[in-house]
Amino acid sequence: MVELGGQLWRDNLAVRDYLCRHPSEAARYADAKRQVIASAPTLLAYSNRKAAVVEDLVRRSREAQAAAAGLGNTPSALPDSMARPSASSKPE
Repeated sequence: MVELGGQLWRDNLAVRDYLCRHPSEAARYADAKRQVIASAPTLLAYSNRKAAVVEDLVRRSREAQAAAAGLGNTPSALPDSMARPSASSKPE
């Protein structure tokens, strides 16, 4: 479960958007996943083995998001409108 508007929520959306805008990064991520799945006997092992790639993608996506907002490399300074969904997007 992921908290609506929480850090994991924002990171997942940022990575998704980053991969959509950067096809070469999406291909790199897909390659890494294929390599890991071949040697990971369990879901936990799979997750652990691709963690470094995911952490790198999260960092890059945060930087890209901050740069797009004109904030440089300070993703923690993202305006609220970029950091969490609007009230109208919350389920009722």
